[in-house]
Order: sequence, then structure tokens, then C-alpha cells
Amino acid sequence: MDDIYGLWGQKGNYGEPWLELASNGQAAGSDGCNRISGTFEVHEGHISFGPILSTLMYCQGVQTWLGAASSAEINDGQLEIFDLAGQSIGVLKR
Repeated sequence: MDDIYGLWGQKGNYGEPWLELASNGQAAGSDGCNRISGTFEVHEGHISFGPILSTLMYCQGVQTWLGAASSAEINDGQLEIFDLAGQSIGVLKR
């Protein structure tokens, strides 16, 4: 499951989310406006996020779905993000 680590999305594009997953279980990124950070664990190909901390800036027109991440899976080379209810809320590509 080493292929989960690294950058998902593209840093530096306003309004575009990105997430970096480190091998030590730390997650950091942006929902396109606010910086986010937290922890994650991997169990049998399933990624579970701990509480996600976020700055609270208002950014008009930016969808901030990444801050609601509860879990994720790699599907077809993409990181699919799910909320607490298990609903798919977004996808990040390499």
C-alpha cells in the first residue's frame, strides 16, 4: 500500500484541493482555500482519517469538501474521499 503516500492533487492552484499523505501517518493539504492537517491510518487497503484540523477562512466559490474527509480508498489510481456517512465526496488524482 506504499502507493498511497505522497501528493494527491496539485499544490498552488487556488480553489483546487490537494492532500499529502506521509508514511508517518500525517496528512496535510488544502481544501482549495483553507489549510488542513490531521492523521490517518491504513488497514487492509482502507484509509481512515483522524480528526482534521482546518483554518476557517471564507473563500467565495470554493467547494471545501476535503475538510469533511473521514476515509478514502484508491480506485483506478485516484484517491476517492468519503465523508462520515460513507458517501463519496470527491476524488484527487496524482
